[in-house]
Amino acid sequence: MIASSGAGVRRGGDGVYEVRARRVGVGLLAQLAAALGAARRAREMRQGDVALIMGTSQSCVSDFERAKANPQLDFVARYAAAVGARLTVAVSDGGSESLIPDPSSEDGQP
Repeated sequence: MIASSGAGVRRGGDGVYEVRARRVGVGLLAQLAAALGAARRAREMRQGDVALIMGTSQSCVSDFERAKANPQLDFVARYAAAVGARLTVAVSDGGSESLIPDPSSEDGQP
């Protein structure tokens, strides 16, 4: 069962957050930041804890969570790893879908 936890962000019973975007834009970043922020809070971590693990500042983490920054994908991947989340990127052309492996997973599988 997947429960809604905000616009475009859904959390399954297995604790997996899913962000689906029909169009790319600031809305996508806000949804992704909301999902990762929720994962951080679920693990009872502070922004400063995440920043320390990532090797960045608490203000950078805060800006990301509030969608006030436009981070590179590697920042998002490092944030996800810091909060113990798994980031999966799927690219679909409408007919087929390609999953990009998560380099932080042990077996390199999405």
